[in-house]
Amino acid sequence: MAATLAGAQLTEAHRTHQLAMQALFLDELLRYWPLLDPLRLDRTAAGWVDAVLALIAGYRTQSAVISLDYYQRFRAAEIGPRTLDQPAILRSIPANEDTIRASLIATGPAKIKHDTRIGRTPEQAQQAAVTAVTGAATRHVQNGGRDALIAAGDTENRHIKWFRVTAANPCAFCAMLASRGPVYLSRASALYATAGAPSRQPGEKYHDNCHCTVEPQLSRTAEWPGRGREFQRLWKTIQNEPDALNAFRRAYEGSRRTGIPLQTS
Repeated sequence: MAATLAGAQLTEAHRTHQLAMQALFLDELLRYWPLLDPLRLDRTAAGWVDAVLALIAGYRTQSAVISLDYYQRFRAAEIGPRTLDQPAILRSIPANEDTIRASLIATGPAKIKHDTRIGRTPEQAQQAAVTAVTGAATRHVQNGGRDALIAAGDTENRHIKWFRVTAANPCAFCAMLASRGPVYLSRASALYATAGAPSRQPGEKYHDNCHCTVEPQLSRTAEWPGRGREFQRLWKTIQNEPDALNAFRRAYEGSRRTGIPLQTS
């Protein structure tokens, strides 16, 4: 966690606030789903994509504003107050509309077409697409807040390192990244996934359905947030094995599946 109790509480409150905003977004997103008719995809896809793009844009901005408010409060608690130029920061993190559009097409109409070609019923194909779209769209919304935090840190006259803050029960990949502690240094490197990770492309920060965020290390006395230390101890027990990444994944996923605490010593 942070160096101060107030900072730690702010980080948890920020994560909770983002999840509440995400729930509102998903509720609205599902209301848009009837715009995409699985039996008339070529006629309805463009209108659906445009509507969802606008919805994502609005909630992405909300996510960014929530994160900037958190950063300002967190900084005040940890090292002292400083006013952020929020409009300037928001202008510095524009969404890549082409990327989001391509993601929506791939997880929505293109996925429905693919699944019906391989024998799924329109209803089955539509349900699978709903799951894929909600995961991708939520990631695009949450990236507004994530990008805002990194951009806020970039305005400081200091080199800030970042922790990855996971949900209570993250995937093995996110747990592994959190185990590294405050090693992320910049917008270019903070929390980026690597080539070869399942369902991710090189340069992607977060996967679909990921609930991670970041916390800046503004004080050298700051403790690690969440379960980061626990994941670090697990990593140390297997880091010398021939295939350490898979050994970490097996140990972690085995603990999740059985409910048995991680063996970290």
